[in-house]
Amino acid sequence: MQIPAVQAFLILENYCRNRTILEFGGKILGEQAACEASIAFVWPEREAIGIKLLSEDRTQSWDRLIPLSRATFFPDRRR
Repeated sequence: MQIPAVQAFLILENYCRNRTILEFGGKILGEQAACEASIAFVWPEREAIGIKLLSEDRTQSWDRLIPLSRATFFPDRRR
């Protein structure tokens, strides 16, 4: 599935506004890792978002800037 960048950033802005909790994962220090995250801000002109990675009990968070200029999105295979 491919969507235009403008539409993708509108979706991300909606997630940010509504404080949607997302699944976030990837390779960290060579190992697969995953956690919940929320979008803190959306920066379309820089093709980036700011996210808060959340601890399991959601009492701690870590801020990260995620560049999306080379992002690839995949459909949810669980459906």
